[in-house]
Amino acid sequence: GTGESNDTKGRRYLIAPPPLFPLVPAFARQTYRYEVDPGRMWFFEQKQGIGLGLNVSVNVRMTVIKLKTGGLWVHAPVAPTAEMVALLDELDAPVEHVVLPTTLFEHKIFVGPFQRKYPNAQCWIVPQQWSWPVNLPPQFFGINKTGTLGKDPTPWDDEFEY
Repeated sequence: GTGESNDTKGRRYLIAPPPLFPLVPAFARQTYRYEVDPGRMWFFEQKQGIGLGLNVSVNVRMTVIKLKTGGLWVHAPVAPTAEMVALLDELDAPVEHVVLPTTLFEHKIFVGPFQRKYPNAQCWIVPQQWSWPVNLPPQFFGINKTGTLGKDPTPWDDEFEY
């Protein structure tokens, strides 16, 4: 399908702390929003790759679902550029839940900055979070968890299985 993107909103983004292997694009990320189920579900995609001259890139996807409460459930946040935030805010609903569905760095690195953009949202993470080469707690990455998926009950349990 055709995605919406708006380059006037700002695409600059700097990953901090810098990863051991460079994620590219390093300073700007274009965001595309696709409406999957009208008024209920959207995909947000950004290009991401590994630097080091490998020329390897893929799209990373954030999934957003509108809950019965009218709020948004955000799965695997992408970089919260001004453009991405504007496209998400156009949905005119509060972000209620942020879900980190993996332990992989390329997804984890954006959760803390995303939480700072939406500080009232609850954050749910998978167990066994770790980092390399030093095993740092999620709080080091700015991730302030509400609960652990598969262990704690979630407010959306009656809407869909996760």
